[in-house]
Amino acid sequence: MCMESKEMRDAKNVAKAKQKENKKDDKEEDSSFKKELYQKILVNGTLQGLEDVLAAKYDEGVTPGVLFACDELSVLFSNLEKDATFDSTFLMLYTAKFLRTNTRSYGLLDIVNPRVNITGYTQPETILKFMVKSEEDSGGKWERFIFAAPSKMLKQMGLEAEVDMDNVVDIDKVLEIVTEFHKTPREFEFTADAKKRFYELIDERGRDLYENARYDSHSSGLQGKAASKIIRLSAVVQTMEKAYNAAYTATEEDGGPVDPEQIMLDSLQISVDSVDRAFAIVAYSDKIATLLHQYTHRMPKERKSLEVFCSDINNVSMTDQKLMSFSNHVVNIYTKLPVINGNQVLVNDIQRLNFFPQSTPEVRKKYLKSNRCLYFLRCLESKGLMKVSENLTTVDLLRDNEEKPDHVVAVIDGIMKKNPEFVLCVESASSSGVKRKNDDSENIVKAVKVDE
Repeated sequence: MCMESKEMRDAKNVAKAKQKENKKDDKEEDSSFKKELYQKILVNGTLQGLEDVLAAKYDEGVTPGVLFACDELSVLFSNLEKDATFDSTFLMLYTAKFLRTNTRSYGLLDIVNPRVNITGYTQPETILKFMVKSEEDSGGKWERFIFAAPSKMLKQMGLEAEVDMDNVVDIDKVLEIVTEFHKTPREFEFTADAKKRFYELIDERGRDLYENARYDSHSSGLQGKAASKIIRLSAVVQTMEKAYNAAYTATEEDGGPVDPEQIMLDSLQISVDSVDRAFAIVAYSDKIATLLHQYTHRMPKERKSLEVFCSDINNVSMTDQKLMSFSNHVVNIYTKLPVINGNQVLVNDIQRLNFFPQSTPEVRKKYLKSNRCLYFLRCLESKGLMKVSENLTTVDLLRDNEEKPDHVVAVIDGIMKKNPEFVLCVESASSSGVKRKNDDSENIVKAVKVDE
């Protein structure tokens, strides 16, 4: 049996002492890390990575907050698919249920109400790849996401290179203010008006689904998650706006900086504007989610009923969009017909020159040409663009210098944008059959083929 030399025993004792000292340093580092309860982090998209950070931030009686950021969401989706425990934990995080984890440093921990914000980027094809699997839709996982799909844009590298980055908002600076403010436990509260607005918006969504018979499992899932999304987003919108003001715009009367905490205190009172903006974001996200769901599940899209011109001759209401599709006829009536009495044109001229929309064979069999022409003029009258005489022989056109309601002005502006040649009647308009400057009705009479 070999005996240890004195030198060997001394060396081992020194090593043990050094090891204890290192462990002490590690505990001090852990302690300092624990105090930073709110920290922006980047993790590898695994349950272990998330648990390690939450455990490191664990402190009894204090809620840890984590930003779970993924540069490529496919990593997160893949790990959710492979790990059933992670998948169920992920669903629980949405409702902030306690997270039970077994760690080497702290043993078994129950992290109460973990605040985990998840953000990431990927291609639409990646999302569809995971959504198409039926098991991936269990538990309403995809209804928990808020989707954003930026529109395509043509980049010009020369212009991008000239962007002054000093004027770009530094998100880190904004997040630092939010982090510092929420190191002290805070409570958000809706103002009375904001709370009323929130109830109205949620009830309106529910009625729309119910009354339009669109209450399928996917739509009801989105509706169920909408209330929670709007509540959280309202707080996020309010907080980020105040933090931005504190970082960039707010100054004292003497031009000095304002204490950020004083500004951030206002973020705890959620306003009506924040609720409206949060609702708009959720509605936009739900449209994208529905498109993805319809694509992956091959669900039949709602067929839009074709709006046939003059299908109901008693209904003279017309949408602005439909009116714009007939704007060429409005332009012809205003610019290519002889004017009498300053601002009147003959109904017979409009009918003779076919200055009204064409109809389907079924409608032509049902109504005479004169009826269809008058129907179109009545529709234009309902939009405030003209007035049909009582004897149905003439139409009074709008004059350029007369006052018009705002909605009529908006319609006129829309027609002018689509048809620059469109003009209203002016005082100098010809009278009693004398043609206007741009009147070429005689030529049109020769060229137009009457449909009946």
